[in-house]
Amino acid sequence: MPSNPSRTAVERHTAHGTSTRDLLNPGFMERYLPTYATELDAFLDAAKGSKVTSPNFENGRRALLLADAARESNKSGQVVVVDIGPGEKP
Repeated sequence: MPSNPSRTAVERHTAHGTSTRDLLNPGFMERYLPTYATELDAFLDAAKGSKVTSPNFENGRRALLLADAARESNKSGQVVVVDIGPGEKP
């Protein structure tokens, strides 16, 4: 994973002095473009079927079941039992 670039020293010349050194943060794209490229590569690998993704569809389905049950429980004030189906159980 690419590291987050550190600040860089840049010389500037103004009416108040020359060779003044400020530490300037790199711009947004310079800092995050390598990360976006890595994410895009991972997405394309998954879309081609050459890599298994996580979380997957089933993880999302189970999370939605739990979120719906939590909303229903909050609204009714009652415990809501959730059947998340076969596989790992919490």
